[in-house]
Amino acid sequence: MSGERMELVALKRLREGSLVGFATLALPIGLEIHDCLVRAVNGKRWAALPGRPQIEDGRQRLDPITGKPFYNVTLSWRDHRLAQAFSARVVEVFAAVHPEAFE
Repeated sequence: MSGERMELVALKRLREGSLVGFATLALPIGLEIHDCLVRAVNGKRWAALPGRPQIEDGRQRLDPITGKPFYNVTLSWRDHRLAQAFSARVVEVFAAVHPEAFE
C-alpha cells in the first residue's frame, strides 16, 4: 500500500433502507477492513465498522420492538473523534466513485 491515507480497495453498491453499500478499506498500517457499512438518510452520510450478527438458537437475534438485527462489536475506535474522522473519509472515498449512491 502506498501513501499514508486510507485507500478504497473495493466497494459494493446496495440500496436497502439507509444502506447505500459496503466498502473494503486499506489502512496505512497494513490492515484491511472488509464490509464497512456506508449509509445515508435525510441528507446525512456516515460509515460504520462491520459487526458480527448475534446468533441465538441458530437464528439472528432481532429487536422485539423494531425487528432490526442485533450485532456484536468486533472493532471500535478509542474515541468519538477518530470514529467521526473514519466515517467522513469512508464517505468521501465512496462518494468519489459512486456519487449517485447518495441521491
